[in-house]
Amino acid sequence: MYETTNVMGYIKSGILGGIFGAWAIFGFILLVESSLGLESGTLYKVIALSLGSDINSAIYLGFIAHMTVGSIIGIMFGLVISRFFPMMDKRILGLGIIAGIITFLVLFLPVTYLLIIPSLEELSNMLDQPMLLKMVEGYTFIAGALSMHIIYGFILGLMQYLGVVIVPKEAQSLS
Repeated sequence: MYETTNVMGYIKSGILGGIFGAWAIFGFILLVESSLGLESGTLYKVIALSLGSDINSAIYLGFIAHMTVGSIIGIMFGLVISRFFPMMDKRILGLGIIAGIITFLVLFLPVTYLLIIPSLEELSNMLDQPMLLKMVEGYTFIAGALSMHIIYGFILGLMQYLGVVIVPKEAQSLS
């Protein structure tokens, strides 16, 4: 049986997991943009412009929003784990993946279909990026986004496992 840390340990691991997971998605976003011939940061511009940002700061606000949301989801994951699964072992990785899928369903899909896609044609013209419209055609976009969120969730679960299960266990064996 593993020794658990206090709630703050879960929150810290959640923040790190959320940030590292969001950075992983950031890397995939850059790959997707490059493969489509889009300017780097276009998707972050689209996010921020859809939320009402001005074009000059859109890329920065989109990136900050993405990292902030990743961190908040990590904190929420840490709190849920600390409350309902405090003695968790490697199964926490599966719970992280589930959290990634829930994030995809509850956050990504509604924001994408209710906010971004309706304004995509206008944004594509504004940014002079016609490939934006091609990006959301078919199921490849959704499958890719789901895959990214599964990876995010795995990293989230891994950081919880490392920070809450492994590190305290090793610290206990040192004392």
